[in-house]
Amino acid sequence: MSADRVVHKAAKYLAWIAGAALLAMVLVTVIDVIGRYALGMPVTSGHALVQALVLIVVFLGLPLLSSNRAYMQVELLKTALPPPLARFRERLVEIAAALCLTAFGLQFMWQGRYYADRGELIEMLALPLAWFAYLGGVLSLLAALLTVARLLPRLGERDAGEGEP
Repeated sequence: MSADRVVHKAAKYLAWIAGAALLAMVLVTVIDVIGRYALGMPVTSGHALVQALVLIVVFLGLPLLSSNRAYMQVELLKTALPPPLARFRERLVEIAAALCLTAFGLQFMWQGRYYADRGELIEMLALPLAWFAYLGGVLSLLAALLTVARLLPRLGERDAGEGEP
C-alpha cells in the first residue's frame, strides 16, 4: 500500500472521529441549554466536557489540514513573483509551518508531562488533563510530519525549465 493511500485512509478515519466529537459537542450543548433553561437541571460539567471536545476537534483537524494543504493562506505575493521564486516562497512557508507545528507539539508534550506529574484533572469529569495535552502534542507532531512528508518529494524535483540543454 502506497504512502499516499495510507495517509488518505488515516485522514478519513480522523475526519470521522472529529465529526463524531463535533456532533457530541453539539449534543452536549443542546442538552445543557435545554436542561438549564427548561428544566433547571444543567449537565454536570457540561462546560468542561465541551472544552475537551473542542480540543479534540481542533487537534484532529490539524493533521487533516496539513495532509491536504487545506490551511488558509494569503497569497498576495504569489502572482507578483516569478514562478521559481514563488515555488521557493511556497517551500519556505511549508518549512515554517512544519517548524511551528513541531514547536506546538513539543510544548504540548511538555505541558502533558507537567500535568501528569501533578495529577491534574479536568474539573468534575475526573479525566487527567495530561491526556488532552498529550493528544494535542501527538496530533501537532503528526501534522508537522505530514507537512514535511508532503514537502520532501518536491525538494528532490527539478524545477520546470531547469533541464539540461
